Amino acid sequence: METTGAQKELTALRALKAMASVIKTGLIWGFAWGLTGALIASTIDREGKINDMWINLCVPGFVCGVAFAVVFRIAEGHHRFDDVKLSRLAVLSAFSGLLVGLFPFVAGTPNSAYPIAYLVAAILSSTIFGSMASAVGLTMMFRAGRDRPTASAEADS
Repeated sequence: METTGAQKELTALRALKAMASVIKTGLIWGFAWGLTGALIASTIDREGKINDMWINLCVPGFVCGVAFAVVFRIAEGHHRFDDVKLSRLAVLSAFSGLLVGLFPFVAGTPNSAYPIAYLVAAILSSTIFGSMASAVGLTMMFRAGRDRPTASAEADS
């Protein structure tokens, strides 16, 4: 069966829409993780010993968001975040956090200044639990917005 020009355009449009959705999720997560880093810096690191804590969390937040969006799209297809059970989202986000957390150890040589077990525990716990908190928090926010009555619905009743 041959594909027409319109079908190819529709396929390309769907692919662009999917990529935009993945990037948007990464940006939202990066922003949320960056705010968390700014909060940590303002409360814990008042002397400024940790350089740019918001950047230190913003970049991994973006990467975890992109990884989660890709894993979610593969596992759930066309479903929306707020249509999936929170427990399933937590599992998918933990898996994506595990993938991102393992990447530095697979891709390069670990820092020899610290024992490898400490590095693995620190990186994996932050990417896994950060991803879980982001996915569940974002979904709860979507659900709260969806369930809230709109002004037009209140005016009709």
